[in-house]
Parts: sequence; C-alpha cells; structure tokens
Amino acid sequence: FESLYGVGLTFLLENQPSSASNEFNKALKLNPRDPALLTSLLQAQLELKQEAQAAATLTLLDGQLEKKDPRRMELAAMLVGEGAYKLAIQQFERLRETQPESYELNYNLALAYHRAGEEDQAAALLASMLGRIEIAELENLLGDVEEARGDKSRSLEAFRRAAELESQNEEYRYDYAQALVHWAALNQALEVFTAAARDFP
Repeated sequence: FESLYGVGLTFLLENQPSSASNEFNKALKLNPRDPALLTSLLQAQLELKQEAQAAATLTLLDGQLEKKDPRRMELAAMLVGEGAYKLAIQQFERLRETQPESYELNYNLALAYHRAGEEDQAAALLASMLGRIEIAELENLLGDVEEARGDKSRSLEAFRRAAELESQNEEYRYDYAQALVHWAALNQALEVFTAAARDFP
C-alpha cells in the first residue's frame, strides 16, 4: 500500500494525474478507507476532469471524516483550487453545520456559491452576514454577485459601499469604477477613476 501510494503521489507531483490515478486505484484495493489516499485520488480525478468519479470518491471520503475533522477545510481548499466549486460547497456546508457563526466558513461558502453560478444562494448568505456585520469584503463580493444576477442598482450600491468602508483599498475603488463602466455610467466612472488615480498615484 505505501509503495503504491508513494508512487502515485510522485506521479501527481509531476503532473501526471492519469498515472497517479492508476497507482491510487491499485492502492485502493488494499486500503479502501484511507482518507489521505482518497483525497489524492480525488485530486487526480479532478485534474483529469472526471467529474462523476470525483463525486463518487468524495462521497467515500466524506464517510471517513467526522463533521469537525480539520481535514475538511483542507479538502474544501483543494476543491476550490481545482475549480470544483459545486463539490467544495458540500464541504463548506458540512463544516458550517458545526461552526455556523464562522466568518471564514460563511464567506468561503458564499464565494463558492458565486463561482458555481449559484448566485441566489450567494446573495442570500451575504445578506444574512451583512445583517450582522458590515464589512467591505462582503459588500464587494455582493457587488459581483448582484452584477452576475443582472441587478444594476444593488450591484453598484454594494461596490460603492465597499469603496466607502475601505477607501484606502485600491482594489475596491477600482472594482466600483469598473462596475460603473460595466453599467455604462461613464461620466460617474470617470469621476471615480480620477479620484482614485489622485489617491493612488
């Protein structure tokens, strides 16, 4: 098992996911419940764009981890890194069951919703979070979400509020100006860009 798993990891590190997957599947026959092996196999499957197999492996892995297992956060981060946002959502939702007030978990879940195209869920979660605490990071993400939903007024208001809350953050100022361009409010965009260029020469 250790030899097969080690060879698989070497292939994975050398960007050979197909060869890695072959070795991991051999190791899986010897120890089908090893969380580290399942995680590595999952990563190889994601790199190979094997969505159905990846979902099945994640289900197996999910059964091996307790709800509070810290490896769940690492797993969610890996899924996000591979662009598997729908699968990452599952992990963030599991983690949120044990830490419902965690800002990090809620923010990452909202971000995963947004990147998975589930804008209504993202907007609802962000609205709930902003009802408790107003943070520029949340407003800026809400601006992206509302822009994706096609809501001009809510999008611009969220971007504007983010830029107001952290006026020394160049990214938020830029995002607000770009949103104005996106919605063809060009005179206002020019004003915002001019003021930002003055503040960040």
